[in-house]
Amino acid sequence: MKKSFFKSGFRPAKLLIAMVLGILLTVSCKEDYIYDEILPDWLGSSIYEYLEEDGNYTNYVKLINDLNYKEVFSLTGSKTLFVADDDAFKAFYANNPWGVKKYEDLTLAQKKLILNFSMINNAYLIETLSNYYSGGTFFEGTAMRRATALSPFDSLSFDMGEVLPTSKYFDNYREKGMYLMKDATVSPAVYFTQKFLNKHNITNEDVSYISGSIFNGGQLRQKDDMHLFDVKIIERDIVCKNGYIHKMDKVLIPHTNMASFIKTNNQTKIFSKLLDRFSLPVYDPSINATYKTLHPEFTDSIFVKKYLAALGGTAKLPNGQNAPNLLPFDPGWNAYSVSQAASSLPADMAVIFAPSDEAMNNYFNSGVGELLRARFGSWENIPDNIIVPFLKRHMR
Repeated sequence: MKKSFFKSGFRPAKLLIAMVLGILLTVSCKEDYIYDEILPDWLGSSIYEYLEEDGNYTNYVKLINDLNYKEVFSLTGSKTLFVADDDAFKAFYANNPWGVKKYEDLTLAQKKLILNFSMINNAYLIETLSNYYSGGTFFEGTAMRRATALSPFDSLSFDMGEVLPTSKYFDNYREKGMYLMKDATVSPAVYFTQKFLNKHNITNEDVSYISGSIFNGGQLRQKDDMHLFDVKIIERDIVCKNGYIHKMDKVLIPHTNMASFIKTNNQTKIFSKLLDRFSLPVYDPSINATYKTLHPEFTDSIFVKKYLAALGGTAKLPNGQNAPNLLPFDPGWNAYSVSQAASSLPADMAVIFAPSDEAMNNYFNSGVGELLRARFGSWENIPDNIIVPFLKRHMR
């Protein structure tokens, strides 16, 4: 029965409670039923109680308290939480890209990034993470991404000068700056379950090649290993009455999208500038209304960085006219999906083969590329209608 329930897409934690309480209700002859007010002790503690009582998750408990999530993780519900213990936080404070040395150094925004990126708003065992529904159809063993609880508002930044894209559409904001969302869709976590790998005949050697051997400090992935990005799950399926906890060996912080990674990578500056040509700021009234409801003191405007693209971007120029040249997809689109009708986010990702600056220069000075250099002189001078086919060859 257990297998059939999982395959049917039910949430295991909620289903178990519902089944048991339903049975008890039907056999009870008492008029006043005790479980109308409390849950039975044998169902286990809540997520919050488990972390607090364990004693080795003090950093994580502080995050929950500081962000007012105590009630959420104390009551019944459906949550999946990927947690790091105090030893993992100690290692994080010793070496992290934010430069924080202790919990007190974390900003409110950084706390939100850590907690919300490690949370999924449904209850999933590791084995069921690779299953999903789309358009009324059940897909088993095909999911490799799940939307996290991280909101685009959690990573809102104020950008100006060279931080803004090189696109001409941002020139009016370079001196005065602007609040810019790099993407307005969900931030997913990426993982490879054993079921997914088996279904697609992907070997441990394949995973190591794809990942650049980042798993396990460069060691080969082992059978049944589970990672979120490069962070290993070292204890899985801890059952709580309001969801599941999976313990990680490191602190998980959000990864950037492809466009942001290419932009900040020192070896792909030329390719990034070509992509940036097709980026522009888009004002979204609903996003601004939502943010101002949450922050009534905010009086500025928020823009979303979009790309002129056939999928996930916009096909309109700032003047309202149709763009003559479109990328195949928005390279900053976190919720990439090949279908607008039925989301395929769990089972699909885009890929960009981004040439290094060295490769771009070598191409430009030999073969076909030399013809481009002879005619236009530089990458910057090549017209959009010629650059788009070049970029499309690197985007899949």
